[in-house]
Amino acid sequence: MRRYITFATIVVFMFLIGSCSHTVKVPVYRPPQTDIGVKKVFIAQMTGTGGTDLEDRIRDGLLSSGYYDIVSKLQFEKILSSHGMSWSDLNVLNKVVELGRDIGPAAIILGDVSVSEYIEEPVKYAVVVDEDGTRHKLGKRKGTAHLEAHIRILDARTGEKIFYKKFSAERTEITKAENAPPPPIDGFELLRDCRQEIADMFVSRITPIETIVSLDYELDDEIPLLEKGYKMVKAKNYDKAIKYFEQATSENGDRWETWWDLGLTYEAAGMHQKADSALTKAYDLFPEDFIAEEIANNKKYMWRSDDE
Repeated sequence: MRRYITFATIVVFMFLIGSCSHTVKVPVYRPPQTDIGVKKVFIAQMTGTGGTDLEDRIRDGLLSSGYYDIVSKLQFEKILSSHGMSWSDLNVLNKVVELGRDIGPAAIILGDVSVSEYIEEPVKYAVVVDEDGTRHKLGKRKGTAHLEAHIRILDARTGEKIFYKKFSAERTEITKAENAPPPPIDGFELLRDCRQEIADMFVSRITPIETIVSLDYELDDEIPLLEKGYKMVKAKNYDKAIKYFEQATSENGDRWETWWDLGLTYEAAGMHQKADSALTKAYDLFPEDFIAEEIANNKKYMWRSDDE
């Protein structure tokens, strides 16, 4: 029994010194509430009072997310013009389909500001008497801005509506003064704040949330390709890293570490279908809980995959 334990210990020790884990942090996107299915986005002219401002704020929000490829308004206008189309033609199904043949897989965002109002109540005054009998006249001014916008998204390939929602926002401001008229309220600024709130709500609705996750790579002195691939992962050069790891699986396909590292890199690159296959292969060779857990974790992101 003693000899068995000693032999097992030696085997484990040799395994540990030959293979070790290295951690790298990479960004991974969590799914949005509404997945529009494409990354190329055209933003059409939005109608209604303040529509242009809302359109600009949505464009800025989507650009800031860094997730979508936003076509400039000028470029969109040129494309429409080349097809003899105007903004209003985007409401005609067959014209959108015709446009889609040219621009390919893309989403078209349209919107209309249906309500844009600012209401200010009459100034109210109240008299307050101090303990010494001094009288104070307190004035209060209250203004409320209310905005409603209907935003929809079209699939450029089919012209079909893939998203529609009415967004609303309200902002209230109160100013007060003693023995003097309350300061005025900038109703236009409140309406701008409402448009920004609606833009933020819409952008967050369709934009994935980027989170940073830690991935533990397995390196082995006997397989130099793993370290080369790992260094490329740290450099965020996933294409090059994948080539190294794919070569490692080709030359050492019986080693679970090669499939594990390849699977993690596919995952980091957003190629979650391929990641699932590679991680499953690693599990077949080395059926441990941590590999099964990573397979389950990767499936959370298979809502959107850049696999070709």
